[in-house]
Amino acid sequence: MKIPVLVDSRYRFATSQALETLEMGADAIFVNTIDIVIAKDPSAIAQVFRITLEAGELVHLASLAPHYY
Repeated sequence: MKIPVLVDSRYRFATSQALETLEMGADAIFVNTIDIVIAKDPSAIAQVFRITLEAGELVHLASLAPHYY
């Protein structure tokens, strides 16, 4: 049985950390909205997170990431 893994990000969660989290096999990440709101360009940082998380999912699906489990 597969149990979904959801990760709640902390304040100042870097996009690289989000990518690594998905590479390790997490199913989803709750991005802290304050990280987006305090950015100089909230729309751009939201887009960066979206692109990064899509990339992390593709890396995991392609099995290119090292297995941490």
